[in-house]
Amino acid sequence: MRIQKVYKDDRYLYIDTDEGIRKQKLTYSGSDELEEECHRLAKKGCLVDHKTVGGWSRDEWFADIWEVDQNNNLINENLGSSEKKDNVTISSLNDLEEADLSLDSKKKV
Repeated sequence: MRIQKVYKDDRYLYIDTDEGIRKQKLTYSGSDELEEECHRLAKKGCLVDHKTVGGWSRDEWFADIWEVDQNNNLINENLGSSEKKDNVTISSLNDLEEADLSLDSKKKV
């Protein structure tokens, strides 16, 4: 997904992407920083991914956004070279979360 346009009205921050429009309430904590990041990513023209919170639809809302490569790997460009970690895919994080949950269910109470 690529951001094509970033704009807002009295209630929402919008990103118009090649996969449709997403929005976030301006009352959401950190919306000013998120708006700056959206403008930066739009100007760069890079691929992005996003998340929502509370089970809200990813087709309509966003709570956070970040740059990814064509394989959906997180880009850690803001880290210094000594701080860079191996790129992580969102799906691998989901797999790890599921694995952690399955381990919890095997614990004796």
